[in-house]
Amino acid sequence: SPEDVIGKTDFDLFPKIIAESFQQNDRIVFETGQPLIDEVHLTSFFSHEPRWSFSSKYPLTDRSGTVIGLVTLNETYETVMGKHEDLNRLLPAIDHVYRHYATPLTVGELASLCHFSESHFMRLFKERLRLTAYAFVEQVRMYHAIDLLKRGDETISRIAADCGFYDHSAFVKRFRKFTGKTPLRYRREHQARRLSERES
Repeated sequence: SPEDVIGKTDFDLFPKIIAESFQQNDRIVFETGQPLIDEVHLTSFFSHEPRWSFSSKYPLTDRSGTVIGLVTLNETYETVMGKHEDLNRLLPAIDHVYRHYATPLTVGELASLCHFSESHFMRLFKERLRLTAYAFVEQVRMYHAIDLLKRGDETISRIAADCGFYDHSAFVKRFRKFTGKTPLRYRREHQARRLSERES
């Protein structure tokens, strides 16, 4: 409910790397005084089919023109379907990542699904989603790893492999960068929080 997020920051609600990107966008609006129009965001990963939204941030100013806040407006992808032809053309690659995140993926493979050259695909992907295709693949894999850590008791190595990470130590390092915690600590803190909620 809306009440659940009152007083919370991005870092309370999202993995570290996602929260940082949201706050960076906020800082851009505050520092430049210019709106950010139609930023692309994914709104869910696990319990529903992936849903995209377009987020626009507008500065609020006082009478002297000083930026004192911002307003964010979100539209679902369905609402603006056809508005962004370049994003439509990227969707085959995005869908492929969601369905095959656990397998080795290359930029060449993703570009060919969209009928782009690799260089054009990488440029357009970064332009529209504000992150590289490599970072996007890792982001999807990390969200699934987080879900498995929350829901099951598989070993960290098994979860890493199931989510497309074939080097355990590299997975732990990337997970820490993504969330600010090791996978084991993340799991233990989540379990402790769930136990505390059941007891209260």
